[in-house]
Parts: sequence; structure tokens; C-alpha cells
Amino acid sequence: MRSSIHPLAVILGLLAIAPAIHAQQLLFTEDFEGPTPTFLLNASVAGSSAAGDNRWLINAQYTGGEGTIDCLGFPFTFTIPPTASQPAGITSPGGNYMHIASQAGLNSNISNCNFAAADGFCTQPANHFAAMTTDVNTSTASEVALSFWWLCGGSAANYGEVWYSTNSGSTWSLLSDGAGQYRNSSTWSEQVITSTTLAGHTTLRIGFRFVNGTALSASDPAFGVDDVRIEALAQEELVLNTGAPATLQACAGSTFAIPYTASGPWQNGNVFTAELSGADGTFDAPVELGSITSTSSGAIQATVPAGTVSGTYFVRIRSSAPVQTTDPLNIVLIVEAPAFAGNDTAVTLCKNSGGYALLDLVNNADPCGTWTSPNGLPVSSIFNSATDPAGVYTYTTNCGVLCPADVAALTIILQDPANAGNDVTVPLCSDAPPSTLLPFLSGAQLTGIFFYNGSVFPQPDLTVPGSYTLDYVVYGVGPCPNDTAGMELLVNQAADAGTSTTLTLCANDDPVSLISLLNGAQTTGSWTDPFNAPFSGVLVPAQASSGLYTYTVVGAAPCTNDEAFVAVVIDPCLSVEEQDAQVARWLGAEQGLQRFVLPPDARHLNVYNTAGQWVSVQWEGGGDLRSFGAQLLPAGTYMLTFEHHGLRQIVRFVQTP
Repeated sequence: MRSSIHPLAVILGLLAIAPAIHAQQLLFTEDFEGPTPTFLLNASVAGSSAAGDNRWLINAQYTGGEGTIDCLGFPFTFTIPPTASQPAGITSPGGNYMHIASQAGLNSNISNCNFAAADGFCTQPANHFAAMTTDVNTSTASEVALSFWWLCGGSAANYGEVWYSTNSGSTWSLLSDGAGQYRNSSTWSEQVITSTTLAGHTTLRIGFRFVNGTALSASDPAFGVDDVRIEALAQEELVLNTGAPATLQACAGSTFAIPYTASGPWQNGNVFTAELSGADGTFDAPVELGSITSTSSGAIQATVPAGTVSGTYFVRIRSSAPVQTTDPLNIVLIVEAPAFAGNDTAVTLCKNSGGYALLDLVNNADPCGTWTSPNGLPVSSIFNSATDPAGVYTYTTNCGVLCPADVAALTIILQDPANAGNDVTVPLCSDAPPSTLLPFLSGAQLTGIFFYNGSVFPQPDLTVPGSYTLDYVVYGVGPCPNDTAGMELLVNQAADAGTSTTLTLCANDDPVSLISLLNGAQTTGSWTDPFNAPFSGVLVPAQASSGLYTYTVVGAAPCTNDEAFVAVVIDPCLSVEEQDAQVARWLGAEQGLQRFVLPPDARHLNVYNTAGQWVSVQWEGGGDLRSFGAQLLPAGTYMLTFEHHGLRQIVRFVQTP
């Protein structure tokens, strides 16, 4: 259906809502200088941990330093920078403040604002929460100002958050007002959040959470907080205006704008909604015409619902926070329901099948229109399938005053006799059943249905090898007869080489039959070793090489061959030590290459990810300088192992995005 949309007039007027005034009042303050702070540190709430690699504490420490941390048995040194000095705006500059400190720093007698960023390797992700232990009553406030000084370097995965509880800390919610995530600031900043969310509660509490997610790069300082204040703010007069009295006319389904004027401190998230009365003029069950989320003046795009019956209605505007309504008698709306020409549709008729009433071929159309033929000429309302042409016939209504004419298109297709095509035989593979059998038809129309054992459902399971015979039936339209063709499906068993896996052995372990590791593998395949040479399938660790062993099962046409792999790592099972920089070292990444200094006689170079999985790379260079292309290597931590003087050595490196 196609119809026009008519705009209506702009509506303005005045209806005032009574004001409410409250004085400004300080409800809570904490500068962390007293003997008993009003925050519980390291609370186990809001998905946070009471322990871990980082923790909340309160002190006046700003000095950094150097320390060491043990990771997987290897000691690493680190440097913690000093925490920025506090500005004069803070109550006690240089005094106590609440902040995150790393356990590694505390172990090295460093307790300023710092953190150990989670890497999923040596430090695990965790959240840490500091919660108020006293209640604040904001029940008489319509708006609350929360202010605090903060700093946090962090990253996109490491940041501070503000939470609130309205039931004395039993449950907590993230405060959507304010910055949301507090990071990328290594110096002290004051945050002031004006919020209606925090207003109207008798047991309000505030909490601060530090999120330590996995990140490849993050920076100190951690999340630090000082001078926390909660104040109740004054409320101004609330005014909502709608249009002067007016009588309007509209067609159901049309859209128009209703401007309004709003002033005063409407609460965040307030919604202004235009509503239509019932046909009896009451708002017992109002119909929404349109809405806008706003706290200021604007315009509501209103649409009269398409199904609205003809009649006289009233319109009003309603707010949600707080709830107010305007005078519904200001806007009188006369609505006319549009005529309906039916839905655009298409029908298929058999040639020479008789006459058809065109109006019967469109759904529920109003009988007040006229028809035109595909060439645009007026035609009779009866279609003759023997003499009239196929094409698009147009029906246009002409029975409204306010509403435009409606138009519907009826596409008539004249159907030739049904044709199911020729009988066919189709070879298939059990691991790749077609989503549809239509491509295998021979010279057939594609409008038919497949029958198996005389039924449409169920169809044969083409993942099971065997021979299946189906009937393809194309139904005729009207008096056109049905047509049937046979289709024989020959399903061959798919090749299955099993599920690829990994295997780590000591050089002195017993021989292993690799096919026993491939779950579900057929036994008719053949093996090749890491050098693409034929292989018996029995691995003798003392004689074999580490690498990828390939098992191939040949498929019967049209089935393709299948391959599975066993990634073998043969370890001499000697002690494994990370090589120091005098013998081998990582030179970093440059122009897509990971570069290393290795002994010239280093042998059996292999790369593994943190899950212990072998990674295939192509080595370049010679002598003591080696490299490989790492453009497709996912970001993360990796290990390079090699043999040198009979010992297996290891060098760690990092691939960045």
C-alpha cells in the first residue's frame, strides 16, 4: 500500500506546573585524615575480590621506587613512578588519600598509588572495591552533587568506576552519571557529578571500584581518591507548556510535530510523551503518539496510529520524571481513517482458466476504486485469462475527504503447464548434504515439492551413505495438472581423518601409534612426516623430529580428501632454562618481522603460544641473526625454544596488535 503523509499545524500554549524549592546542604564528607575512615577497603561486592595482586589502602605515600616480582619462577625488576602531588584545592594537600597499591610494590616497601596490570600470564584480572560504611539520607533532595578528587593512568582495560547503593550496601549499581570510566589522568582532577539518580534515598552509600582487566599496555598511577563530598542541591520551578486551544484535522497514519516548552530541573531520563485520548474523549487508556527523552524544550514527532478509527479526540503531553500532564482540552483532533486499496500482491493463474474478479485477488480492499491495465488504460474489474495480458494491474481508491487516495498493485502471472523436468541420478557426499536439491533438477520449474516415501517430511538424512529415491512434484495452478520427475540420490561415505591434536614426548619415550590419537579417524589413510615424506604412523621419539605429522584419508567422488594433524614436540627432557642475553635474545618486532640473536649452531627452532600449542613460522636469515614473518600471528606472549650444546633453551617474546 502507498499513501501520502500530511503535516499538521504547530501548537503552542501555556500550562504551568507548581514549583518546589529546597536549600543546598552538605550531607557527607571524607578527607581520610581521621583515625577511622568511613570506607570499607577491599570489600567483596560488585564482582570484586578482597585479595589478589592489588588492594585498596589509605596512607600519605607519594614516593615510588624499584622492586622485583617473580613470574613463573623468573625474577623481573620493575620501577614504580612517584604519585603526582596534590593541588591546593584538596583539603589537606599531601595528606592521606585512598588508593590502589600493588602487592608486588608492597613486598618491596613501595606503597604509593600503583598497580600490577593483568596480563593473563603472571597477573590475573580482578576488581577491587572500597565501600562507604555509613548511610546518607537524600530523601528530601531532588538532585544530589557528588564530588571527589581522583587520578588514574590505567588503560582501556584498567580504570576506576563510581558505584552506589540505596539499601545500606546490600546491593550495588554502577553510576552512569559522570565520566563512567576514570583513566588517562596521571595528575589530580576534581570530578563533580550532579545526579537525580542519587536523590530520594534514606540509605545511600557510594563506592569506588578499580577494574584491572587484561591489557598489553597500561600505566601508573592506579585509581586514587580524596576529598569525597555529597551535597543536596536546590530545585528550581518546573514549567511545561503546550499549545493554545486548537481544532485540527488529520488522516490516520500521518505524522506532525508538537512543539513544547519545558523549564526547570526535570530529572535525567525524563520522557515527554504526546498522548491521544480514546474515542470517548477520556484518557483511561491513552494511545502514545510519540515521545522524546529530554529535560528541556523541544518538539515531539507525533504519528496518528494507522488503525485509528474516524472520530474526534483530544491530545495531551505527559512527563515522566516527575509525572505531570497538560490540559487535554487544548488540542482537539478530528481523525479520518484512510481508504484501503489492499496490499500489493501477486497471483499466478493458469492460462485459459476462465475469468477472475480483480477485487477478489487483493485482500480486504474498500470497493470504491477503479482499475487500470499494465499499459495505463481503464479496464473492467473482471480479468479474462484467455485474452487479457499478464502484468501489473493498479487499483486506486477515491472515497476520502482528509486522506489521500490509496494505491495497490496486483501483479498477474499467467502460468504455463507445470514441468517437473527429467529423471536424474545425483552423486553426493555424506559430509556435505546440499541445502536444497533444486540445483540438481533437469529442465524443471523450481516451484515444486520433494516427496520421500510418499511424504514431504521427513526428508532423507543425506549424512548417511546409501541410495535414496525422491519424487519431485510441480503443482499446476488452477486447472493445470501436476507433473512428477524421479531423483535418485547416491550418498557416498565422507572421508574422516579424525580430530587434530598435539603430542609432547621425551626423546626416550616408547614408540606411539599416532592414529590412536585421532578421535574418530578411518583406518584407510596414510601418513607423512613434517618433511612431507611418507611415514608409517608409528612415532619412535628417539629417531623422529618435532613438527606436524599429517594423516590423509582419500574420499570417494564427489567426497574430498580429509586431513588431520598431530603436532609433535619431542623434548630431550633436560632442564629448560631461559637463555640470558649473552647467548640469545629477542631484538623485538620490526616491519612485521620478529627478530632474534641466536647461536649460529642453534637447532630445532620451535615457537609455542601460552597454551603450549606449536605455532608454524617461516624462518629467515642466517648466522646469529634469525627472523620470521609475524603479520598473521595473534597478539600475545610466546616462547621460542631451540637446542644448543645438547640443551633445550627458551626465549620469550611478545606479539603486539
